[in-house]
Amino acid sequence: MNDPERTKALAALEAVVGYEAKPVIQATVLLGSDRDAVLRNSYELRSSLRTPDGFERFKRNPMDGCTSVMNMARVGSGFNPAKVAEPGQAAQLNFRNRAAYIDYINRLKSAPFYTTALDDTKPVSRQNGNWDGLIAELVGLFEGISPQDLAGIRTGLIKLANVSASYQGVAQSQDLFAQSVLGAHPGQNYTVHLYQSQVTMVSSSNKGATSTQTNFVIRRTKLIFRTADWPRLADQVWTKQVTTVVDWLEANDTSPGNVRPNLCLKP
Repeated sequence: MNDPERTKALAALEAVVGYEAKPVIQATVLLGSDRDAVLRNSYELRSSLRTPDGFERFKRNPMDGCTSVMNMARVGSGFNPAKVAEPGQAAQLNFRNRAAYIDYINRLKSAPFYTTALDDTKPVSRQNGNWDGLIAELVGLFEGISPQDLAGIRTGLIKLANVSASYQGVAQSQDLFAQSVLGAHPGQNYTVHLYQSQVTMVSSSNKGATSTQTNFVIRRTKLIFRTADWPRLADQVWTKQVTTVVDWLEANDTSPGNVRPNLCLKP
């Protein structure tokens, strides 16, 4: 089906059932015992990018290499989680952004810098606005994550749920949640957990509280960024595009929408 046909089909569906193509909602998280060192090195790299020692700093910072490759894949696919439209205004943009996200994941999997350690799909279903139970189940789907880091993932998912709820505006919708979790541990290869879920939800509000029946189909992708290989590969990225970790974290969270949710969730 080409783009005009997709747009026509979406319009017909909206007219019949009130469906609306909602935005892709994304959050990003940096975790791991090396987190503070990674952020400190990334700030230093950002301030020295146009200096003679910029490239040498880049070679010493594998996670800045990881986020640079991720951003090249994002730009190449056309995926932009910061560019969303309010409900009812740009169904075609949101439809394309969901498709672009799939292309983005595939580009990362095929990049020579990564090894795919996990790529599978899981169903999850929750009813009656039980967001705490839903988030607990989603956190449990992250494999190979320390208990301390799981707490950080839970905090990210709470933010994700609140941002998504702020874009509801319709009774029935189909959505895409996405979360990128960067894992940095000294002496180990860095990891990227990409959590992608197609969502069907029916929401209703009563006295400021939101009740939601939610069905997820979750795709989990875990990539290994080989830190030992990074120094000899760094020049391939340096000459194309550098996106520091701090820039990546600042640019790849979706902003809240037009509805103030009350999901009764605490970090």
